[in-house]
Amino acid sequence: MPYYEGKTLRIVVPFNPGGSFDFTGRVIGRHISKHLAGNPQVIVQNMPGAGGLRGTLYVAQEAPADGLTMVVHDRAGYLQSFLGRELPYDFFEFRPIGSTSAQPSLVVVRGDLGINSIEDLVSYDRQVLYATPGKANTAYWIARLVEELFGVEWKFVSQFNGVPVINLAMDAKEVEAMQHGTISILSQKPEWISEGFVVPIIQTGRPSPDGLVRDPSFSDVPTFHELLGDNEEGKRLVEFIHTGDLGAWPISVAPGTPQERVDELRQAFIDTINDPEYIADFTRSYGVPAPLTGEQLEALYQGLRFPSPSLLAKLNEVLE
Repeated sequence: MPYYEGKTLRIVVPFNPGGSFDFTGRVIGRHISKHLAGNPQVIVQNMPGAGGLRGTLYVAQEAPADGLTMVVHDRAGYLQSFLGRELPYDFFEFRPIGSTSAQPSLVVVRGDLGINSIEDLVSYDRQVLYATPGKANTAYWIARLVEELFGVEWKFVSQFNGVPVINLAMDAKEVEAMQHGTISILSQKPEWISEGFVVPIIQTGRPSPDGLVRDPSFSDVPTFHELLGDNEEGKRLVEFIHTGDLGAWPISVAPGTPQERVDELRQAFIDTINDPEYIADFTRSYGVPAPLTGEQLEALYQGLRFPSPSLLAKLNEVLE
């Protein structure tokens, strides 16, 4: 009898419903069962809290490592161990199954502020209210890079539990700036761009043979690399933090999951991302996917595991 026959595969999303992590769990959940022998039932469980830590910790420490629980976790977790922050789990011990797409980061500000560039932001006559879910995430780190590399000083507002809540706060004009993904903003809030409610002022960019270049959907928005010019140290910081965006929505199983289960789920993920029905489903909401397999994601993380001492020291200085 196939291992998954008669069983339930659970996908834990450690964030609120409605965001990109939730979409990832649900779009994979709708299609992966038919690519697993035994066609298990698949359920998606939202487990928000502590900026994604609660659900991730549950999978790392409480859920059985039996291949029946996956988590769509924050790809920024790899940085925590480099910043002298104690985590109750080791990010690198998770077994990646795959990531549904890459996604460059944008910094956007409300259009009614009259800020259209980094230069405008630097010279603005007061601190701009920048929303984050806390300090242990890409949104905060991207904002800190803007501060460190360009001389901006934000006023951070950090009580929000995920991007959907920040979107609401932006709509209500309670905050004035945030980090968004190039895919997420066009799927969740396309009117923000088309109606000028927000102005993207900088992006991390997409990888290319020539380095990080502008995302085609935001071809008028400069990259960090363009604005940094000859600041090579700054570029290395951006590249290190941006690497997680190459696997923007990683799906993993718990440390200690048997290799047989990891291999089976990885193959099912590969079959899913090549399934025309899945591709159409993903594309309707989030555009053409740029997925990574579990093996590719694991290689990506291993390449991050041992940064140079000088880079590590600068990361700790900037991302305090």
